[in-house]
This record gives sequence, structure tokens and C-alpha cells, in this order.
Amino acid sequence: MKYDITLFSSVPASSGATQQTIPTKPVAAAATHYSQVWGSEDWSAIVRYTGTPTGTFTLWGTTKRNPGLADDTDWVQIVDAAIVNPAGAAGKFHVQSSETEASLTRYRLKYVHASGSGAIGGEVAVGC
Repeated sequence: MKYDITLFSSVPASSGATQQTIPTKPVAAAATHYSQVWGSEDWSAIVRYTGTPTGTFTLWGTTKRNPGLADDTDWVQIVDAAIVNPAGAAGKFHVQSSETEASLTRYRLKYVHASGSGAIGGEVAVGC
């Protein structure tokens, strides 16, 4: 079974687009943004950022069934993930389950915005 999860969203996808548009979340002030949580042994995520943001994305995992979502207490950072962080220009990166530990059951991305402005967005294909 394959299904997609939108990672960051507060702005809906364009309804008039001829190609699927991934919803995005604006970033301008220094803040921490957490993605939606997903769980699967087999997944693939694409994250895009537009504008001129500067910040740091990190991938986190947990084994807890109902982890806390407000901070990192129930989560461990996955340091082997191949993430390209925004440095004042638009970009994207891809990360997948083969870059994580097999014992983790749930995942999320964390973005700490430092400066600039733009939008972050992405989606995860689960069970691909």
C-alpha cells in the first residue's frame, strides 16, 4: 500500500494548478517547525524550500507509540540522513528509510529557521 503524507502545511495547494502542488508553510521569523509524523518501514521523503531561507533541517525518529510532539523529549536525531540545509536560496533534498535505524517506528522532520524568508514543504511516500 502506498500513500502520501504532507509534511509542512499551512497554505493549501493551488486548486488551479495543472500539476500537483505540495502545500507549504511560510517561514520568516526565527522559529522551530515540526513536520507531520509518519510511520512505516519503507518510506521516501522529498522536502523543498523556496525564497531565501537560512536554517537547519534534521530528521528524528522514535519507538514510542504516542510520542510528545511539542519538543524533542521522546525523539532521537538521525545523524546519517542526507539533508541539504537552506543557505539563503531555494532548494530541495530527498531522504529515505534506508538512511535510518530499523528499530525506529515513527519519524518527523524538524526545521529551525534562522533568517531570511520563504516557504517549506514536502511529502512522504509511505509503503513505496
